[in-house]
Amino acid sequence: MIFRKKYTSFDVKRFYLLLITGFCLLLTAGCSERRKSDDPNNKGIPPIVIYTGIRPIAFIVAKVGGKFADVNSLVPEGKSPHSFLPSPADIDKLQRADCYFSINLALERNVILPVLSDTGVKITDISSGIERLPMSGDPRHGCDDCGGFHEDKHAIATDHELFDPHIWLDPENAIIIATNALKILCESLPARSEYFKLNYQRLVRNLQSLDSRLRKQLSPFRGETFLVYHPSFGYFAKRYGLVQKAVEIDGKSPSPRKVSQLVEIARKNNIHIIFVQPQFNQKAANAVASAIRGRVVPLNPLHYNVIENLNTIALEIRQALGNGSRDGKN
Repeated sequence: MIFRKKYTSFDVKRFYLLLITGFCLLLTAGCSERRKSDDPNNKGIPPIVIYTGIRPIAFIVAKVGGKFADVNSLVPEGKSPHSFLPSPADIDKLQRADCYFSINLALERNVILPVLSDTGVKITDISSGIERLPMSGDPRHGCDDCGGFHEDKHAIATDHELFDPHIWLDPENAIIIATNALKILCESLPARSEYFKLNYQRLVRNLQSLDSRLRKQLSPFRGETFLVYHPSFGYFAKRYGLVQKAVEIDGKSPSPRKVSQLVEIARKNNIHIIFVQPQFNQKAANAVASAIRGRVVPLNPLHYNVIENLNTIALEIRQALGNGSRDGKN
């Protein structure tokens, strides 16, 4: 008598489960082997994950890091770092990064760095070595951008809250930022050092060429004044011998007396354009523009592509200073 084993539904399910599991293991092994073969120099090592606070700094770092750096900015397009607060999802992403590159923004000091203090994220100030400028050229001036107003002259040399944070708007400063980023990238992925160095050299050449070109373009306007709503362009102005005058004081709309002073400056200097960041309310700027019979022009210091943006800033200022009388009158 032949006895046949009866297979239960459980036995059948187990058989198919083992079959599927084996197939998945083979597929995974094949994919893994393919990824390794695509990466002959540094097998299996993923790109380094880096976060920055704002988009222009992410641009500089990404130019150096290239395909071996996954560079992200916390503050998204169209948002201001002065008012932005990260969500729990943002914090989770930050805490999963390999590195955080800081430039000592108020947002970083007050929110981001405390959140990352007990994590394994490597925090580096890549603005180290840059000479900071006071907001609006006045060492006693403060605003919501910097964190407050200070009377203590002895604190000026060390208190970063007094200074203009828009350091990337000077090509020389952008090179310093790139240099600091290069050092950390090479330390983090030494096998990619030559790649990072080539990217860095290319970026430096582009920034130096840009700086030389902008110096020639703006040399006829040295010493001239342009009006801005928020004092974001101090580094650019100093680099090219210009003077920025700000409508906003200490993060507040101008008083009638301040408006009168600005109108007088505008008339004296034949100014008919006020530059405004897209992230700010334009109501006060429109009021001043109306008083000087001028107009408001958006100019964004937070644009991602720093090289492209420096060209745009130079073009807009040249047009404002060279053609303000013709372009601005209503």
